[in-house]
Amino acid sequence: MISDAAQDKSLKFAESELSEALNMSLDALSGNQYIVLAKKELDLSNKLLRTVSTVIALTTTLVNVVDNYSDNKLVTQLISDATALNDFSGIDWFNVQLLDTFLPLSVILLMHEFGHILVAKRDNFEITSPTMLPMYILPNLGLTTGIKTLPKSLASLFDFAFIGPFMGMFTSLIFLALGASLTTGADPEALKLFPTVPLGTLQLSTLGATILDFLFGGKAVVTGGSPTSAIALHPFALAGFAGFMINSLQLLPIGSTDGGRMSQAIFRRVGHRTVSGVTWFVMLVVSFFPTADVLTAAWLISSLANGDMVEPCREEVDDVGFIRYGLAFVLWSAAFLAVVPMT
Repeated sequence: MISDAAQDKSLKFAESELSEALNMSLDALSGNQYIVLAKKELDLSNKLLRTVSTVIALTTTLVNVVDNYSDNKLVTQLISDATALNDFSGIDWFNVQLLDTFLPLSVILLMHEFGHILVAKRDNFEITSPTMLPMYILPNLGLTTGIKTLPKSLASLFDFAFIGPFMGMFTSLIFLALGASLTTGADPEALKLFPTVPLGTLQLSTLGATILDFLFGGKAVVTGGSPTSAIALHPFALAGFAGFMINSLQLLPIGSTDGGRMSQAIFRRVGHRTVSGVTWFVMLVVSFFPTADVLTAAWLISSLANGDMVEPCREEVDDVGFIRYGLAFVLWSAAFLAVVPMT
């Protein structure tokens, strides 16, 4: 017969072996090797799609920046005259103003991405290179970043998703305020060469239009005007307005958007499926309204580019905590008011 001591020793050895095997399995599931093997077959096509998407998005951004001047008759006349004479030496100011919109937009997107990188470095998980998503009405739909290795916890996933849009929106507000100040302080001759934007475009964002009115002294210049009338704005203001809406749209809790990742961190996987499905359906219904062009485009592109479920975390037991609940509520509320049109 086997002694009690020998039985205990055998049980402890078996438990040790089982524990080691389980840990190795968990490490394989949460490590780089598993993720790479799972996505290896699609790697080439994904790279091609990411490149195509970024090229198209850069094109739509450039077209949008130039189109901001289409309602300014003086600018279009000056460019037409220069084209007819094949002499563009006298419109160098136009290239500078295009950069005054393009560069702030780039800074806003990079600040968004920098936030993601900070959290990924802090929590030691790997992310993909960003891909720019195309858009119409707005210059683009921002950058989307995948997660290559699993975040350590739901709190880590939340922080990664939250910080990008937060930094993007904060930077957008800085440019919006600076642009509004430069608009009100511009001399009449310079103001004539600013982009001219229909108020209906600015009224596509209830919160954005309200913020502009506040910056202009609370005179209801934007919210109280006719959608068909136009207003001259410094390029910084346009970049800030567009950046604020782009980051707000990325907070919509659909699939694997930043808002979707926040949703999964708070409501867990099953709850996020419900939230994502309800949001998707509401956006589909709203897309039939004539003033919801931005939401229609965002619904379509998000469904195609961010329709997959959010990546799992290595540990999904601990809750994210009440502070993160509050931060999510504040940011989602701001995003909702930003993407809802006035009428």
